[in-house]
Amino acid sequence: MKKSIKLFTVVLILVMGNQILSQQVFIPKGAVWKYLDDGSDQGTAWKEVDFNDSSWASGPAQLGYSEGDEATLISYGLDPNNKYIATYFRHSFTVNDSSNVFNLVVNLLRDDGGVVYLNGTEVVRSNMPAGTITYRTKAASTVGGSTEDTFFEYYIDPSLLQPETNVIAVEIHQSSGTSSDISFDLELKAATSAPSSMRKAPYLIYRGNNTEYQILWQLNKTMECKLEWGTNIFYADGNVTTTEYGTDHQHAYIFQDLTPRTKYYYRVTVDSSEYKGAFYSAPDENIDSLKFLVYGDNRSYPEKHNLVAKQIIDLYTSDPGYHSIIMNVGDMVSNGESEEDWDTQFFDPAYTSIQELFGSMGLQAARGNHEGNGILFKKYYPYPYVSNFYWSFDYGPAHFTIIDQYSTYSTGSAQYNWIKNDLETSNKRWKFIILHAPGWSAGGHSNSSNVQNYIQPLCEQNNVQIVFGGHNHYYARAVVNGITHITTGGGGAPLYDADPNYPNIVVTSKTNHFCRINITGENLDFKAINSSGNEIDAFKVTLTGVEENTSEQLPTHFSLEQNYPNPFNPSTVISFNIPEDGFVNLTIYDLLGKRIKELVNEYRKAGRYEEYFWSNNLASGIYVYQVIFEGTSIETDKMILLK
Repeated sequence: MKKSIKLFTVVLILVMGNQILSQQVFIPKGAVWKYLDDGSDQGTAWKEVDFNDSSWASGPAQLGYSEGDEATLISYGLDPNNKYIATYFRHSFTVNDSSNVFNLVVNLLRDDGGVVYLNGTEVVRSNMPAGTITYRTKAASTVGGSTEDTFFEYYIDPSLLQPETNVIAVEIHQSSGTSSDISFDLELKAATSAPSSMRKAPYLIYRGNNTEYQILWQLNKTMECKLEWGTNIFYADGNVTTTEYGTDHQHAYIFQDLTPRTKYYYRVTVDSSEYKGAFYSAPDENIDSLKFLVYGDNRSYPEKHNLVAKQIIDLYTSDPGYHSIIMNVGDMVSNGESEEDWDTQFFDPAYTSIQELFGSMGLQAARGNHEGNGILFKKYYPYPYVSNFYWSFDYGPAHFTIIDQYSTYSTGSAQYNWIKNDLETSNKRWKFIILHAPGWSAGGHSNSSNVQNYIQPLCEQNNVQIVFGGHNHYYARAVVNGITHITTGGGGAPLYDADPNYPNIVVTSKTNHFCRINITGENLDFKAINSSGNEIDAFKVTLTGVEENTSEQLPTHFSLEQNYPNPFNPSTVISFNIPEDGFVNLTIYDLLGKRIKELVNEYRKAGRYEEYFWSNNLASGIYVYQVIFEGTSIETDKMILLK
């Protein structure tokens, strides 16, 4: 989208009455900048229009050191192991008639982080932490690779322009005193096409009251919005005009007096744009059945997160029982202290399945280590925390306890005492704990001794059935004294190798995935599904605490079953049985022997497995599916796709 906007603004000529306005570049790339590179504390006056920068040096961009592509070399001081953190830049430009400037675009190259001011007002904060910025503030993360040469695009408010002289002031910050290089360049231009007013599309959270639901969104500027809702697309139940809260154009509203387990439709209107969605209110508190979802570690690769989100949408579209609530075990973005990461990794409108998912069900998240200090996490997910980032809620027959592992929860601490009381006083038969770092996992990050020493005993004493964690980027299941520990860290982050030989591990899978849980009375059915829609694990739990394999008994021999349904369109299920642990490959071929799709290629525990195959854009015809067990046992069958 951004690329198309750039191209459009380059060629567009806007006719206004008898006046022709073409795009105007106020500061080109490679412009000459005044700069100060002496490591001094400039306070706040340096960014104002009337600041005297006559003693500063000047030179053309790119400005920096140690990359080899600099037009102007700047200083980092005398000590290469204690380089200056902040370097300051200023550039003045003239605007003859700001009434003809409809939008402003900043393209910023920064290594590592930067803050941009227009006439003394902050307009861009890129790879920098929240809060007050000083000359000692370090960038949020180290920049490397192609990112060092990337111009990041930001739309800013043109009303900040003033007649005649204007000043862009920029401070570039290193991530550490030993950072290897620094780079800076900036382009400022008038844009003749407007960006969307919506910065973060409407998304939902559940606050613990089954007659309420909260919707939130964020704009790019101060505006009123209209919110309508109802039990059908006529939105007849209510409407409000919302205004922003806080200091960053955020909007929120709590739907109240909802009927439990009822589908509600909503519409947010801003300018002439409409944002629509639908969700199910929480179930009645006395119900004994529930379906819900769990996943996490979505950071770094939103395109992979988007694939997982698409599978979740496909699931609740075919089975509305799962159009319910989704738990998240944390590490939602790479740098939780960077607004940029929240914009580009979690709320980017280009990833339509992610945004549709967030606008369709409440996301209930635990704080991960990548959420950092949690300021932005709490900004965008303002749950009714007890303290720090821990809290709990009931949902139908289940109780969810969300733990903050980055504040103390050792025996006798405030959080420990709260967890203990929370579990002891809950009258729900099904209890789940949501946290980030697992107590028992399959390698990568070490097992959390705090979970083992403090949380596990409380689980055993209070009949907690499952502890959900992430942190390690794969799927793993462990069972310890009747308590199941799930590692569901495959929501989009770079995958890790999983070692099935770690203590108490039952099964592992290195794949992007999510978990689906179905509670019916005294029974819980669990399945983990990968981003291709295929099952990677399944088991059952009963309220007696006994865990069972979904098959009542292990298979006695290796076999492949006929797919069902057959013929099929668009999907079918392929089932196979393996009598002992071993390596399995399941692949789809056409009749010419061309490989169409590899569904399974990993180590599996003994049992019966069901794998979903989606035909996507395949043509009607006969296809072959083949399963190979331990490289020697081979079974093959045919299936018919009929569109």
